[in-house]
Amino acid sequence: EEEAETETVASSGFYADTGGGYSGGGSYGSSGGAEEEKVYRQPKLTLESNSLSGVRLQAGSKNEFVTVFQNRSQSETVYNLSVSLKAADDSISLSASSFYFDQVAPQDQITIAAIAEAAANAGQKKVSVTFTFDYENVKGTTYSSTQEVSLDIDQPAQVILESFELADRVYAM
Repeated sequence: EEEAETETVASSGFYADTGGGYSGGGSYGSSGGAEEEKVYRQPKLTLESNSLSGVRLQAGSKNEFVTVFQNRSQSETVYNLSVSLKAADDSISLSASSFYFDQVAPQDQITIAAIAEAAANAGQKKVSVTFTFDYENVKGTTYSSTQEVSLDIDQPAQVILESFELADRVYAM
């Protein structure tokens, strides 16, 4: 079994202040001996890189969208990690929207890859993609967190001419 990021907390039933304050007061039903309880910290996943950062997606184009997230905990492994992706609107569609990882060790990274397609009729704007993480720690405590990534869509100016005709002869002066 792995070591979890913990703090030892005395659960003897009384308050002890080493700063000179109150340091006694009864056992609150404990059997006298101090028991130690481990406090588990929530591991955090943070965005490390995004392949489309600073890239303007052309409306109607498909681009590889690769993100890397890191488990920032020094000692907590993330278990049963489920990652869901959702674009804020129909301007962006993703080739895959859910991913699963059995575990992510402390300081390890995961890579999530999908194809992001900007709709042909999308206006020039930023569109958020939300990553939702559902996972557990070593004790089975469940956690949920989200991160957002903004993608820029560029809609080039276009002119469509209808019923345009050139004269048979052009005279210049």
